[in-house]
Amino acid sequence: MTSLRPIWLTITAVLAKVPRHDFDVHRAVEHDEDLGLIFTVREKRKVSKSLTIQYDKMLYLIEDSELSRRAIGKYIDVYHYPDGRKELRLNGTLLPYSTYDRLSEIDQGAIVDNKRPWPNPGVYQSGAEQAG
Repeated sequence: MTSLRPIWLTITAVLAKVPRHDFDVHRAVEHDEDLGLIFTVREKRKVSKSLTIQYDKMLYLIEDSELSRRAIGKYIDVYHYPDGRKELRLNGTLLPYSTYDRLSEIDQGAIVDNKRPWPNPGVYQSGAEQAG
């Protein structure tokens, strides 16, 4: 990353703009603000009648409760954190859930050494092979 620093500084110097005003409009972060929550990716998903949503090729089963039942037919927020955690929220309230992976690995079975399913392959040879 340090090897790219001179290039980055050059590009920044070329593309930089002088602000229109000297007044700094940035504000300090409040103590009660959660920056992790603010900068989290959020997507809307509609809750089905069976209290499920689909997100990221997974089926999320929302636990049955009074709050969850109010979410049926409505859109809830799926919070996807950078560390991989996901949270389901209805108007900011967490909804407990479990996941069901429909693309889980399937056991292909044991590898068979003999490619022919019959015990004596000579029995099933065609007439042309037997004559030759």
